[in-house]
Amino acid sequence: MKKGKMPDVITCVNCGHGLLVKDYIGITPNEKTPPNHVHRTYNQSIPHYSVMCTCGHFMINVPRNPTSVRS
Repeated sequence: MKKGKMPDVITCVNCGHGLLVKDYIGITPNEKTPPNHVHRTYNQSIPHYSVMCTCGHFMINVPRNPTSVRS
């Protein structure tokens, strides 16, 4: 399946800040990141991304079915 274009702006689900992907992409959460600061979507039509907001929350897209993800 051909992937669609990554969005230019992603909205933080915590504070609502609009994040320009090109400025905030690439930082991923680590083992010290509180689980409630990591927000995942499972959109198969766009590429994987990890974006960190200035409020410390992460928006991550995992382009696969969430039922295939183990906790």
